[in-house]
Amino acid sequence: MRKKTAVILIAFFIFTGLNNSLTAQTDDVPLPKSLQPYKPRNDNERGERKVAFFAGGGFGLQLGSYIAVDVSPQIAIYPVVKWLALGISGTYMFAHDSYFKYNQHIFGGGLFIEGYPIKWLILHAGYEYLNYPKLALTNGKVEVLGRIGTHAVMAGPGYRQHFNDKVNGYLLVLFNLYQTETSIYTGYFPTFRIGITVDF
Repeated sequence: MRKKTAVILIAFFIFTGLNNSLTAQTDDVPLPKSLQPYKPRNDNERGERKVAFFAGGGFGLQLGSYIAVDVSPQIAIYPVVKWLALGISGTYMFAHDSYFKYNQHIFGGGLFIEGYPIKWLILHAGYEYLNYPKLALTNGKVEVLGRIGTHAVMAGPGYRQHFNDKVNGYLLVLFNLYQTETSIYTGYFPTFRIGITVDF
């Protein structure tokens, strides 16, 4: 009886040892790649591309006999690469004419494209539509006759400061390339815009 029990115990320990050895070999030796489940490391390997974009806003200032201060929120996407952006913007402006001594409120929006050929440089070009009061001078006083729309093509260089991986500050110096009788932005005086954007 004792011999039979001893044989059973020896057989049990041998089986256990062989089983552990086979398990360890299975854990250490990976399966061939053809038998492994496919686990893409990122979205690009799935055939997907995450669309990057940024949002923010700017503050504008134009000096001269016609002074304008504007606030311009914006949002844009990087459609292909992060050195080219396409976006839309809105504008609210308060303007003061020191010659005729009157104030007006202007609002509008537009489309723009920006290039970043080097880390700190911005090349900006955009179309803007603005709606503002139509004024008339009567007996030395300015009267509002209604509202009128005007178009502008704003272009110029800028400087971009990276505060961290997400937040950027910028300064733009823009000129209106489309001058008409109803233009708000004068061609001789640049429009300065400063603001902050956040990448997503």
